[in-house]
Amino acid sequence: MSLILIFTVGLISTLLLFFKKRLWGMILLLVEVILIFSIWNGFATEYVLRQFQIHPHITQPEWKNNNLIILLGYGSTRWTQDEQLSSYPLEVSRLYEAARLYTNCSQQKHFCKILVSGGDPQRFGKPEARVMADELIAIGVPENDVILEAESRNTFLNARNSKKIISEQPSDKSFDQIYLVTSGIHMRRSLLFFNFFDLDPIPAPASHLKSLKSYSVASRNFFLLDSALHEATGIAQFHYYNMMGWNKKN
Repeated sequence: MSLILIFTVGLISTLLLFFKKRLWGMILLLVEVILIFSIWNGFATEYVLRQFQIHPHITQPEWKNNNLIILLGYGSTRWTQDEQLSSYPLEVSRLYEAARLYTNCSQQKHFCKILVSGGDPQRFGKPEARVMADELIAIGVPENDVILEAESRNTFLNARNSKKIISEQPSDKSFDQIYLVTSGIHMRRSLLFFNFFDLDPIPAPASHLKSLKSYSVASRNFFLLDSALHEATGIAQFHYYNMMGWNKKN
């Protein structure tokens, strides 16, 4: 996405210069050079990342009687040797954070469940939720404490389908509070969607991305900036859909 932006600015500046609009062409060319340099050295990327990673890491969670941890999927990957599925590498920090919170809750003698949310948008034949659940169970989380939501294809549906599952819980087993586990950069958009469905979860970011101020690894800064721009696009789309009345709660 960032490369498309840079290419577009470069194309417009070239066209302006070609059609003798030298002043505006040179201004846009200068903007492009500054943009490339600021992303390359990490300064622009770091600034943009800070706008999305605004929630602190939870080191000492405060538990109530009945607690729910919602774990959002990031995707699955298939091993070439045996075609077994595992969570995508960037999902691992989310799995760890959900397991850590669950263990902390259990050690303090509180009731806690993990709702794993993710369908099969990659068409592997096995939903992300099932892959994550298997991995959580393999590291010691009891199967009875894992709830599957295996239909959603995006974050908005993660929220909508989670709301449906939570609302179907019997009154004597309703949850007193909800923790939402996802990547730090994904948290702001996720909260927007979950709050739209009146879930009001406590943000529990599982990771915090940082740019690298090094010219030898500039590709990482472009990747991180693209991740942030993806979140910004999702937030803008949500507000546009709200304005048009397209966001439905059922």
